[in-house]
Amino acid sequence: MVPGYHRVHTPRAPSLIAWATKSRFAKLVSAVTQSVNEHNKYQESYYEQADHTRIFPVATPYVWRHVDKVIGALDLKPGSRVLEIGAGMGRHAQLMSERGIQVVATDLSSVLIEKLKEQTGAADIEAFVSDISELAQQTTERFDFAVGYFMLHHLLDLESAFRDLRAVLRPGARVAFCEPNAYHLPFYVQIALSRTITWKGDRGILNMRPSKLFPAMEAAGFVEMRCERFGFFPPLVANTKIGRVCERGLEAVRLLEPIRAFQIFSATVVP
Repeated sequence: MVPGYHRVHTPRAPSLIAWATKSRFAKLVSAVTQSVNEHNKYQESYYEQADHTRIFPVATPYVWRHVDKVIGALDLKPGSRVLEIGAGMGRHAQLMSERGIQVVATDLSSVLIEKLKEQTGAADIEAFVSDISELAQQTTERFDFAVGYFMLHHLLDLESAFRDLRAVLRPGARVAFCEPNAYHLPFYVQIALSRTITWKGDRGILNMRPSKLFPAMEAAGFVEMRCERFGFFPPLVANTKIGRVCERGLEAVRLLEPIRAFQIFSATVVP
């Protein structure tokens, strides 16, 4: 070697490709993580608004029907222990508790969990703060049942969310989620006219279809997926006697089944 000359090592092509691939993958992971974090922060602030009356705990016929549909889908009995994802202020957790169900409530927002604990009758409800992706780190318990009300359409990655949920469920466990129907057009009118509901916060409603949810569930290790649709009216109408009578009449018309307002998506963890 010539004195004073130092050989500079030039990476071979495979090394350059590996470096570039690793670099791109790292950037992709970073971008995805940032996107998820930004999404979660927006969802937290979205539901921590004081005027979001649609998540306040109330015991109306409208809310009771959602709860009873989920209970029926899983055949829950008094004493059943259930994990609720995205429990918010406890709107549905409290009613399930009144049915004798032991609820373990979780939510991404510490503000909402604190409000849940403050609610009358919430003393029998266990609650802790957790994103669905962190459930396995937050609890060592494995559940036979898990439920969620109007929370799936706020998730960024459904398949990942179902995988993370499955991590805290026993083999053969059953899940049920009450969600808006993507084909019920009045929801889009509501979003357009509302001062508190935004398209950014609720655009996931477009994914609330069996063709979107079932593949995500199946990929995460769920089987026996089912979808049951019900209801037509908003609370203002559904909470009146005549509104409930008319709603049952419309439900009797099978041709209208695809555009009913709400859906119960249920599934079973692979035994």
